[in-house]
Amino acid sequence: MVDAYFARDPIRIVVELHSEDHFRFKFWRARIAESPPTEMSPVIGDILHNLRSALDLMACDAVRLAGKSDKGTYFPFSNTAAELPEQIRRKNFDRAGSRAVRLLKQIRPHRNGNEGLRALHDLSNQDKHQMVVPVAWGGRLDLSGLMPDADPKTFNEIKNWSSRLEDGSIVVGTPLDYGPPVGAIVKADYFLLLFYPETGAGNEMVHFLDELCRVVENILKLFSGEADEISS
Repeated sequence: MVDAYFARDPIRIVVELHSEDHFRFKFWRARIAESPPTEMSPVIGDILHNLRSALDLMACDAVRLAGKSDKGTYFPFSNTAAELPEQIRRKNFDRAGSRAVRLLKQIRPHRNGNEGLRALHDLSNQDKHQMVVPVAWGGRLDLSGLMPDADPKTFNEIKNWSSRLEDGSIVVGTPLDYGPPVGAIVKADYFLLLFYPETGAGNEMVHFLDELCRVVENILKLFSGEADEISS
């Protein structure tokens, strides 16, 4: 789905003429012919929900292995390490016993702990209230032959540009007689970002979802390997 989207060449950086107060200069603007497909959002939501559910099911399994009722049991998350013990009690994970609780604390499911795990929690909660929508992002302009006389610092700053893109976003502004001509297309790298409105940060979608899958898989393997200890 992502490859098919970018194969349609939906985003370009175009050099455009701009006039203001009798001055004329050039803007390199992002032109988005097609926004990221809306059908990506339900797929992303399903992935996040399934990963989050896998952790809750694992928590229930751990409690049952300890011979306790799994009613009301969920995998606990907290904002800080200090708040984790309270969340362990509130989510009834303490029923799994001391060994399981020690393993959980090693995983550090809180901010400034396991950031991937915490991101899964935040994105999953976000998806309950509104769809997680990937946003277009651009970076690393291909300046081959476009700015041969630019000083190295300016050249590298422009080349290594990176920003969220909307139609009409200004990437670079230059004098009229500098750089590529009006109408030129400047090549760049484009990708989709999972965006966190609260922080303004985000991660490249495909690689990040893959990383979340690995994080959850490793946690499941960790607890599976300790099943005998938890049940004893």
